[in-house]
Amino acid sequence: YQEEITTLKSQTTTLQTQVSELQVLSTELEMSINTVESERDFYFEKLRGIEVMLQVYKEKEESGEVVLPVDGSGNDGEMKMVI
Repeated sequence: YQEEITTLKSQTTTLQTQVSELQVLSTELEMSINTVESERDFYFEKLRGIEVMLQVYKEKEESGEVVLPVDGSGNDGEMKMVI
């Protein structure tokens, strides 16, 4: 029985080490997921802001309130909004 006990103890130690390594890996992956989700949310908000800005521009353009410089005024095609 002693040999069996020694083998089981060795296997237990090996499995405990694997569990510890997997816990560390799991924690690292959770941190990576949180980072990626945070970045996704950041860029989604930026994109949403651009969508809103374009919608406002479109509404202003439709109502004739948007002025585009075409006189070579040095604005490099920069759009100006008249409010």
